[in-house]
Parts: sequence; structure tokens; C-alpha cells
Amino acid sequence: MFKFLRSRAKIMFWIIIVTFVASIFILWGMNAGGSKSGRNNNEVSTIGSINGIKITGQEWQFYYQNYINRWKQQSQGQPLTANQYVQAGEAVWDMLLKKKLEQVEIEARGLAITDAELKDILVNSPPPELLQQYMDEEGNIDMDLYYSDLHNPEHDWSNVENYIRESTPRTRLMQEISAEAAVTDEEILVEYNKQNSRAVAEYIGVLNSSITIEEEPADSELIAWLNDNSEDYSDPEKVLLEYVKFPKIVSEQDEIEVKALAMETLAEITSGVLSFEEAAAIYSDGPSGETGGDLGTFDRTRMVEPFTEATFALPVGQISEPVKTDFGFHLIEVLEQFKDDEGEISEVHARHILFEIGVSQETLSDIYDTADLFVEAARKNGFATAAAEADSMEIISPKSVRSGWDIPGFRNTAYGTRFAFWAPDGEISEVYETETDYYVIHVLEHLPEGVAKLEDVRAQVIRAVNESAKAKLAADKLAPAITAIQNGKSLADAAEEFDITYAVTDTFTATGNIADVGYNTDFNTMALDSEVGEFVTDVTTNRGVFALSVTWAEPFDEILFEVEKENVRNNLLAIAQQEIIEQWYETQLDNADIKDNRFEIFYAKR
Repeated sequence: MFKFLRSRAKIMFWIIIVTFVASIFILWGMNAGGSKSGRNNNEVSTIGSINGIKITGQEWQFYYQNYINRWKQQSQGQPLTANQYVQAGEAVWDMLLKKKLEQVEIEARGLAITDAELKDILVNSPPPELLQQYMDEEGNIDMDLYYSDLHNPEHDWSNVENYIRESTPRTRLMQEISAEAAVTDEEILVEYNKQNSRAVAEYIGVLNSSITIEEEPADSELIAWLNDNSEDYSDPEKVLLEYVKFPKIVSEQDEIEVKALAMETLAEITSGVLSFEEAAAIYSDGPSGETGGDLGTFDRTRMVEPFTEATFALPVGQISEPVKTDFGFHLIEVLEQFKDDEGEISEVHARHILFEIGVSQETLSDIYDTADLFVEAARKNGFATAAAEADSMEIISPKSVRSGWDIPGFRNTAYGTRFAFWAPDGEISEVYETETDYYVIHVLEHLPEGVAKLEDVRAQVIRAVNESAKAKLAADKLAPAITAIQNGKSLADAAEEFDITYAVTDTFTATGNIADVGYNTDFNTMALDSEVGEFVTDVTTNRGVFALSVTWAEPFDEILFEVEKENVRNNLLAIAQQEIIEQWYETQLDNADIKDNRFEIFYAKR
């Protein structure tokens, strides 16, 4: 009965297929929510297609909202950023494209399950995601409880059955696609040695950090390097844009309303309706509200200046009028005063109620309406004219932006840059928002991909040219020492004679860090592939140029290898299967006719 659960390969396939869908299944019946666009996605019958197969607004909204809900649960109460909503949308779109491809392939291969197969799965090999709901505190699965539910006629299993009817054919498809994956004995041995081999080596070397380049390379040298290494400096498609911002700032009315709330609370306390502690627990926005507003004892240096001035001027037992600081308005009561030897108040014990001044929904609505009116004016009269007429609003002109990146200098604006890449030159966006601003984009020009211009990558090219020059100088400096060692001198003596680095490593592995040499470098690999006492030259890392000799290597453990061999094989096989599956998806998507209308339908001009 537990054969399915014990099969690591099958579990791997379940993980591949159901990582996302399982979160929906486990939530059993979660309903899809609304759209930030202000338009109900369910009203749109088709938002795109792949090879003529439609993707509906209803299924898009269902998966998208469940993805967002799951992300919110994982964020432990932290609000999602604007960019995270963009990332969620891209993940769900990618999932739906793959889902449609899978459905076609499943039908073509005849991989759908029968009712009898469905029953057998429920009885003999239920999905791990299902059994997790029957796990006790010790991590044991209560199969008796599971079978009790399974045979309970009042228990609705339709969601589970639908899930299995969908996921099992996918599992079979992935198994068929990756069936050609194989692992050789040689690959197993190499991977085992990579994981388990250890050695100690002595080495000589010249560190790049010890070499100084006196002059910056000339532009001709930089251009030559850029031309010779153009593949390393490809410039993807970019967009030039400009934008205006409408900050989400507190209005005068917001401040008035918060101060009025503070005054009403003060009246409730002074009239005896509430005690200070009760009012703090109800109204205070600060963490001290849980302790009746108590701030403990403090001197004049601990609090911000307006708070300190008010507190140290307040008599014991008297509650202040609302005191404004950068944090908001405070009602303050001094409980005790402590004086120094000269009779001056040096410390106080006080409590407060904090009323934070936030941007109200009314203010946000007003700011949005202002931005929306700007959009209307900009589309009618031009972007620059609308900005000039809006109290000379600043137009911000950043550097060109890459797809999927934020606007330079403006965080959480990947949504706006997606618009810029979708829209033609000259287009003006809707009002978009970040956590701190509303903003409107004007698309200026789409820049095709190509080799980057030197002025855009000058710093990177200079660094690369200098590192190349240092490596050559390091190799030249190391060469006489290598010759001396080959003629019989020890590594330590050669290093001393030619004033270069000499060291003996700690015990290291193939992926470990070696002081001055680097982490997981060719040094590790070349050392572990050599024999004890063999002199290995021309070992280059990003830290310098080295030569080495292994002084100790852990002997190969045949018994341990036989014990670990199958685990290594399974891990390598899982990786090989995953690579084949990903390649299948990539090939299918590359050759597919994909129509993505999401942006045009939901987020273009109204």
C-alpha cells in the first residue's frame, strides 16, 4: 500500500507537477477574489491562448488569486509589494501555458485515468499532499482515520477526485517524457568523489590583490576588449521612458482628523469614561499600548525633542494636550519625576497614547483622482504640457530600463516597466502605484537589443581589462618559481626566493573554501584529481594564479561507496529527469503560438 510513498522517483514527479496546484487542493474550496485592475477578470472570456487553446479569465483569476493567498500566508502578515503581484502574475501565466501543453500531450498519449484507476489510487497510493492532512503531532499518518473518511458516504471527495484525475495523468506524462534519463557508473563515481573526497595541499601563488595597475587602460584598449568579448556585454531590449509621481502623503485633513481623535480620547479620560490604561489599549498605535502606554523611566536624550520638551515640562499626574512628533500625536502622562543633586528633573517615568498620522482612504482617493485627471490631460494635450499646467510638476527621466526590472531609482515599479515594453512609443499609461506613490508613464522609445555601448559598461570593462592584465602579470611572476620547483627546489623555498605566497591548506573538499584561493574553484578540482606529490601548474582562480602539490588525500572507501552508491544514483537521476522535463517545456513553449492579451485587456487605456 505504501509502495507509492516509498518511491522517491514518483515523489519527485508529484513535486514537479503539484507544487502549485496542491496549495489550491489543500485549501479545499477557496474562492477566487477580486482584481487590482478594478475590472472583474471573470467578465473576460479569453485573456490569451497557446496553439489556439484558450486561457479564460475565469481560470486565470482562480489560479492567480490562490497564488496570492498562498503567498500572503507565507509572508506572515507582511503586505505584498507591487512587484510581488507582478511576479505572481508571471508565475501563474507560465503555469497555465504549461498546463495547456500538458493537456494536449496527455490526450495525444492516452494517459487519462479510468474510474477503476482512480479508486485504486485512493485506496492503495493516495497522494502525499492528501495524507499530510492525516498526520499527527509526531509526524505519523493515521491511515485508519484516512480510510474511515474514505468510506464515509457523507464525506465529499469530489475535490480530491478532480485533483487526482488532473494530477495523475500529468505524473504519467512526466514519467514518459523523462524515461530516457539515465546515469552511468562513471557519473556516479565522479559525483561521489565530488561529495566525499578530501585532501590537503601546499601551494605557491601570486594574488591579484598584490599587483597594482598604475594607469587606466586607454579607450582603444577598452573598445578592443569589448569587441573581443561582445557576448559578455550584450545589451537586452530596453525602453526609454519618463514619468511623474503623485506621492501618497498625509493631507492637512488627515492631520486634523487624527488630532480630533486624540482630543476626543483626552476628553474620555478626563471625564472618567476610560482610564488612561484602557484608552491606551484601545487607541494607541504603538507597542506600548499593550502595557497601558507605559514607557518606563527615561532621561532627556532618549525621546525625540518635541516629546521630551512636553514630558519634562508636564506636572506629575497631568495629561498633556496632543503633542505632535514625526510619529504622530501623543497624549502624555508623567507618573514620576526624578531630580539630580541640583534639583533639576533628570529622568521621568511616563506613559503615552500614540495616534499615528496615516494617509486616509479619502486622501488616497483624492491623490488618485488628481493623477487620473493628469492622465486625461496628458493624452489630450501632451505629457509635457500636462506636467507644466499641473503646477510645473517634475518629469523624471531615468536611464533606459530592462524588461522585468524596476524603473531606475524607483522601487517596485516592474508593473510600470511591463506596460512600457507592451505599449508603443508615445503611449501614456494608466495610473499605477507603489507602496509610496501613484505614477504615470510616458513611453518614449524602444531600444533593440545589441552590444552594449562602452559608456554604459565602462566600469565593468575597465575592471575586466585590469583583472586580465593582473592575471598575466601574476603568471609571469609565478613562472620562475615553477621552473625552480621543476628543477628540484621545494615549494616553500621557491616562494621565499621569488617573494610570492606560500601556504598549506586546511583539509578541503571539491566545493569548499580555501584561504586566498577562493570558494569552489578549479584549484579544488585539479588538486583532488591529482596524485599525492604530483606538481600541478597553471591553476587560475579569480583570486590569482597558483601551482600546487597534494600532500595528503583521503583514501577511496569502497565500502562507503557501495553504501552511498544508490542514493547518489537516485539524486543524479532525479536531476537528469528534471532537466529533460524542463527542456521539453522549453522546446514546446519556444515552438508554440502564444497570444498574451492580459495587459491589453486589463491594464491598457480605459
